[in-house]
Amino acid sequence: VYRGNLPAVPMSAVDSTENAAAAVGEFGLRGGLVFFNEQERGLDLQVDAGLRQFAAGGVKGRDYAPREWVGRADLSFREHLSSLGDLWSQGGFEGRRVEDRPPMPLFIQPGFLWFDGSVRIQFVPVRGAYIDAQILGEWADYSAGALAPQLDLLDMKIRV
Repeated sequence: VYRGNLPAVPMSAVDSTENAAAAVGEFGLRGGLVFFNEQERGLDLQVDAGLRQFAAGGVKGRDYAPREWVGRADLSFREHLSSLGDLWSQGGFEGRRVEDRPPMPLFIQPGFLWFDGSVRIQFVPVRGAYIDAQILGEWADYSAGALAPQLDLLDMKIRV
């Protein structure tokens, strides 16, 4: 609950309020699937997802009903390469999407998208020495959507 008079300064349409409140309900799902798990190879999927629904009140301009979708999924694969060694590969993504974000003072973080992956190989020991190689990579996008595109006009450069 917020009590006070804090106008939404960064917004082009200021929506000040005396009292703002929000209630939230959540639903989540977590689990995994093992497609096969043998001595020579294995493949499994792990999932963690959720939905959060807000009900915001007290904002004068209109009633907001933010909805937040969040999730993470990971896929792992393992293969025994006979006389060479073992190979592991893993990939996953994580993300959040927010619909109908309210202005301040009720704040919900913007959405994002993140992908990651790795490949690892461990060779059979040669004369007692292990050789282990791994390649990792990730890509993330944390950019927020255009909340007030009119503010971009303030950043114009005048050419003479």
